[in-house]
Amino acid sequence: MIVLIAYCARIVGRAALTVLPAIVAVLLLAPGSVRATEATTLAGAVTGVELCPQIVCGVAVFIGRFDGALDGAPGDGRWWVLVNHEELPLPGDRAGITRGQWGMIVGELPLGGVIAGGSILNNGDGTLTVAPVLDLRAGGEGTLALFIVIDHAPFPPSVTGNVTASAGTVIAPGPAPGARAPARRRSGEATR
Repeated sequence: MIVLIAYCARIVGRAALTVLPAIVAVLLLAPGSVRATEATTLAGAVTGVELCPQIVCGVAVFIGRFDGALDGAPGDGRWWVLVNHEELPLPGDRAGITRGQWGMIVGELPLGGVIAGGSILNNGDGTLTVAPVLDLRAGGEGTLALFIVIDHAPFPPSVTGNVTASAGTVIAPGPAPGARAPARRRSGEATR
């Protein structure tokens, strides 16, 4: 912020030193830039399909709809998950989820992050209960709990379940999942 004020002062003159801090304060307090500081409630149903199993694509690929609420306000949207897991378990057994990425749009708010682990239970009836831990890295901080049942009877396999924000999770406007910060130039490096 100080660098911005100094830069503007050099371009516009000393008058910028008195006007610019007020403009920056207004921009920081604009509704679109306010960040949540209290725990958030997020809960809803997820439905979708498995587009590709890990054995074929090297990662299991899921997409679908989210029908739920964010802090009590309707926040329907879409979700996707890319996940790696141990070999699928035999009926009654479990396998671990090893890694992955996820993204979700709730209303107009993009969320995303990595999968920090979880488990897969073979229910013995052609379905799997999957419970990954979604580490929130874009759009807030904390974790989301996802519990889904994958039914392999239809094709493509169907997904139903629910997602909730874990205690203490904060969801706030932020960069879109997968968005990268602009590259920084090193001191003395020329611009193109």
